[in-house]
Amino acid sequence: MIYGFSSGIEYKFGKNGTASIVSIGSCTDKHIIIPEFFEGKTVTAVEDGAFSRAEGIVSITLPHTVSHIGKKAFAWSRRLEFVRASGVLEIGEKAFMGCEALTDITLGSKIKRIGKKAFAYCIELSSAELPSGISEIGASAFEGCRALGRVTLPESLRIIESGMFYACTSLSRVTLSNTVRYIDENAFAYCISLNDISIPRTAVINQNAFFECNRKAS
Repeated sequence: MIYGFSSGIEYKFGKNGTASIVSIGSCTDKHIIIPEFFEGKTVTAVEDGAFSRAEGIVSITLPHTVSHIGKKAFAWSRRLEFVRASGVLEIGEKAFMGCEALTDITLGSKIKRIGKKAFAYCIELSSAELPSGISEIGASAFEGCRALGRVTLPESLRIIESGMFYACTSLSRVTLSNTVRYIDENAFAYCISLNDISIPRTAVINQNAFFECNRKAS
């Protein structure tokens, strides 16, 4: 640790005085804390695959300056339990896919986009608090999150993409806003516990959106 932050992390320098994380490097911390600045540069991103398959990490705290988490940034880091990312605007495709121990992720109010399969097969994730302002959640974002029991989707979300909650077998309650316009194919397929969902009358529903799902809609 240097000044309370994790050392050994590898960075690269970008334009306009910025830095981004490219690898866990020689860091052996279980609980990783990233600084706002590295060698005078503002840390703004976690690059694609930076912590992929980092088996040793249990938690990571990102500063408010980090606005982007890249593709597969933490994918298959199987011991990762907690993530704090208060300044993130965008989470890339498969960013946390296969993080089997992940139970809690804190996102700030700035988040706008969550990529495809971002949290797929996070089998211990039990709830998802999605801040208002998110305009896009990619296909299969929460696929296979079998412990996910409830979710509230923000008013800013217009489309429930294909497979978004595919095989979330514990999902029993979903709160949709009146702004939802389309629910795509397999969005809630195999959500066998789903019994409480209100769907706006104006929403168009794909015929397979609730495949093998005994839903009680109102």
